[in-house]
Amino acid sequence: MDSINIFPHGLSLGQGTFRPAMIFKDKQQSEVLPVWLNNYESNILLSSAQSSVGESTPHKASLKIFESFGITLESIYFNEVTNSIQYAEVTAAQGNKKVKSRVLASEAMSLALNAGCVFLTNKEVIEASRVLNFQMVLHEGQVGAGAANDPGILH
Repeated sequence: MDSINIFPHGLSLGQGTFRPAMIFKDKQQSEVLPVWLNNYESNILLSSAQSSVGESTPHKASLKIFESFGITLESIYFNEVTNSIQYAEVTAAQGNKKVKSRVLASEAMSLALNAGCVFLTNKEVIEASRVLNFQMVLHEGQVGAGAANDPGILH
């Protein structure tokens, strides 16, 4: 499976009970990956975006501790969608040693952004997330029933 570099594009807050999402796009902006967030994570991202450079963030202490041990967070690879849940693999390095941890994609978002991680995914996850996006929108009643046969409508 070929990995695709993706970049943070924006934060979609949704309306009503619709879940917020971090939107990623590839360099050509032809591929879109929404990463669905819980309210806590979206609030951290929104607060960080509104803060001045140098202000404290919820992850500043964690990143300083990692740094004191020589640990860097290198990348987050969105690699799985199972039962409407997105997962990612976070790669951390300490010298020549690399460790990978499987996490809920939504829970790693603000830490990964604050750490300056590289973001990666693959075509299968983009497609599965597009279907997940469509299902969530239908569930929330945001799209008419006539669109039920065309998940590509939300791309």
